[in-house]
Amino acid sequence: MHSSDVAWIVLLAGPSLKGEDTLLLQSELILKTAGVNDGEVARTLAFNQTTYALVREEKDPTVLEAKLNELVRNTTPARRSRPPPFSLKFA
Repeated sequence: MHSSDVAWIVLLAGPSLKGEDTLLLQSELILKTAGVNDGEVARTLAFNQTTYALVREEKDPTVLEAKLNELVRNTTPARRSRPPPFSLKFA
């Protein structure tokens, strides 16, 4: 929304977590609510942490893409092919 009578806004109570931590917490809560077992939740969070670290640290987009593709290729086949829990499917 744009208003010509507002020059700037100060955010007084920003989030207390880094964006990455917020995303990890949201993922964990969504998976647990969907009934995903603790082991799979832990594996998913570890995968997400690895991808976030790669994105944060790798400055070359071509190298980043290759590293992310390799990470996905190295993910266990059973995990790659497993459908989402019923509660995460769209109608």
